[in-house]
Amino acid sequence: MTQSRCDRVGKSTDVDERTESERYRLLASQQRRLALEHLAEQTAPVELSALASAIVTRAADLDHEDVERVTVSLHHVHLPMLDQFGVLEYDANATRIESCPSPADVRALTTL
Repeated sequence: MTQSRCDRVGKSTDVDERTESERYRLLASQQRRLALEHLAEQTAPVELSALASAIVTRAADLDHEDVERVTVSLHHVHLPMLDQFGVLEYDANATRIESCPSPADVRALTTL
């Protein structure tokens, strides 16, 4: 496990060991895909509100009025799922992503 960026979790081999079904399930949501893209670029832990704002900025079909809705869905659905699958570490009490996937992990996960 490298620790050069956002205290990385997992290894590419861990991501590669996911079944195709698990990978499709993880990538089924645009919010999860955008979250992974953003988190792979980070160098420090990321606050939930900052991630929600970044997703709204990246998504063509969302505007700044959607930040609260995205924040809630990230907190209750998407980040817990990514945490459960070992893609990242989400501290729900602090509403912060402590460990992010590496760019290589995201590429491996998104290559189907």
